[in-house]
Amino acid sequence: MTPAPYNTATPFTAEDVARFNRLTNFPKDLAKENAAFAAESQNARERAVRRLNAFGVSSVPEEIERALERVRKARYQVFMASVRSRELAPPWSVVGPARWNEHARPERAQRVMCRAYDEYNAAKAALEQRLNRQGPARTIRSDEATAVAQLEAKIAAAEERQMRMKSANRIIRDANVDETWKLSRLETECGIKETYARQLLKPDFAGRTGFAEFELSNNSANIRRMQDRVRSLVAEAGRESVTFHFPGGRVEDNAESCRVRIRYDEKPAAEVIGRLKSHGFHWSPREEAWQRLRNNAARHAATVVTGVQWPRADTPEINALAEDDRLGPAKETTKAVRIGVGP
Repeated sequence: MTPAPYNTATPFTAEDVARFNRLTNFPKDLAKENAAFAAESQNARERAVRRLNAFGVSSVPEEIERALERVRKARYQVFMASVRSRELAPPWSVVGPARWNEHARPERAQRVMCRAYDEYNAAKAALEQRLNRQGPARTIRSDEATAVAQLEAKIAAAEERQMRMKSANRIIRDANVDETWKLSRLETECGIKETYARQLLKPDFAGRTGFAEFELSNNSANIRRMQDRVRSLVAEAGRESVTFHFPGGRVEDNAESCRVRIRYDEKPAAEVIGRLKSHGFHWSPREEAWQRLRNNAARHAATVVTGVQWPRADTPEINALAEDDRLGPAKETTKAVRIGVGP
């Protein structure tokens, strides 16, 4: 399969450059244009790799690769748009004022260029957004293979912080020792440097010292939230893939891809599409289905949109319905069919 031009080292052809040069007094060189495109693409990739390495990510994730490809494609389209815009509105200094007034369509040429640059800027913004997701504050997605391990590491770090804050408060609020002793203990036992430790020793407007109670309670609540999510992910991993039929389509609870998908036999009405979007479903051209991340909220949303009823993962009803599906075609009533085992 031949790769797209923007995925090669020489995206522009002699014909592309010739089309540009026919309508300019400042012709471009094919080799220089291809070399500049390759250099810009390589620089963008190197910048992305440096950002990822700073975040502790050694390999380039798939979503970053797709974002880099989108930037390359958009950069390629900017050049092709410049060729097309010159054909729509060639410079009057090249074709002459008379021909320009007769044939030029500057408004259309401007729209072509604006669309190309809008996509180029959007592609760069999307790349930046995806790189930021890989940072320390990035969201851990449920479909990541290491989601549980990452959450457990964050829980351990939060629990350690909770212990340090409690220990620091005991040291800071001990009225029987002087400030020098407190500063020493805060650094040796809690790892708090002197500059920050002095801030903790300084009373606030209400005369309180140390870490505020809301910091302890917020961190504790965050620990409980992450622990609940770990339990949810573990339970989700134990659920088998199931298909639910309803009149006009089916719902797939797919464990392997960690998605809940809704497939329609025919394109749904605009009202149904609006309801799908409002409940978090996105159209996937590759899967030819409406989908969202697999969880209880997604299952509830599928029920609201399609009316399917979800039996529990351990209910014998799923086995019975699966057997029923092997005996004949799908009925008009909603039913569930086991289609695989999740990871």
